[in-house]
Amino acid sequence: MKKLLIFLLLPIVVHAAVPSSDLIASLKPFQPISTTIEDGNLIIVLNQKMITSDIYTSVISTAVCASLWLRNKESLAGVTSVTVLNEFSFKGYVFEGGKDLCMEFGEIPQDKNNIFLLGHTHLK
Repeated sequence: MKKLLIFLLLPIVVHAAVPSSDLIASLKPFQPISTTIEDGNLIIVLNQKMITSDIYTSVISTAVCASLWLRNKESLAGVTSVTVLNEFSFKGYVFEGGKDLCMEFGEIPQDKNNIFLLGHTHLK
């Protein structure tokens, strides 16, 4: 029975990855509870009861995408979406893009950042 349980849990462990050290450093000011990558989804759990659109926008623009623009072009390698969740891992926002959309986000004019970001976002 124990062998079967280990065999069944193995795929769960294999699909989890560790975010790059550059990304972890960029997120440090937000004091995340946890940061993981599961099946291409970067999951950031913040120590906040509620994730507002301002918090979400700051995390994506000044930490997640900024780590790609300023530190390491491979900091989002394999990431296809970014989920920012509250401390209960229950509610938040999902950025429906990875490296390519972050690069595109960095090239658009500042006054259109919010429109672009929220256009590629859905609620969780």
